[in-house]
Amino acid sequence: MEIWKRNMYILSIAQFLVMSAFSLIIPFVPVYLKNDLGVHAQADIQLWTGMIFGATFLSAFLFQPIWGKIADRTSRKTILIRSAIGMAFATFLMTYSTAAWHLLVLRFILGIFGGFIPASSPFITMNTPKEKIGYA
Repeated sequence: MEIWKRNMYILSIAQFLVMSAFSLIIPFVPVYLKNDLGVHAQADIQLWTGMIFGATFLSAFLFQPIWGKIADRTSRKTILIRSAIGMAFATFLMTYSTAAWHLLVLRFILGIFGGFIPASSPFITMNTPKEKIGYA
């Protein structure tokens, strides 16, 4: 298999997993808050769920341009590795959350170390032959 195709397939699978990690956790946050983190009032559960969900995207919004500039100056591959390690570490630490604010901070950190998807798309394009860019 050609290198550009291998990169495209691996990064496509990785992008799917990253988007799943960003979004598919949200339906379980209210249950986690109520059963494990001790938030019992319905209004508090709704507030914390909204803040926890929004924190990731707020920090990603703020830090994506920074990571993009760094990727342009250094290497997109380095940014992809940094992003994957940072997101894995933040997700791992979420399992040890003992309070709702821990989860909020870790989801914010998850967004800071995001940037996997914006960095992987140009990486795929740069490694693809010009006649195959539309396919990739």
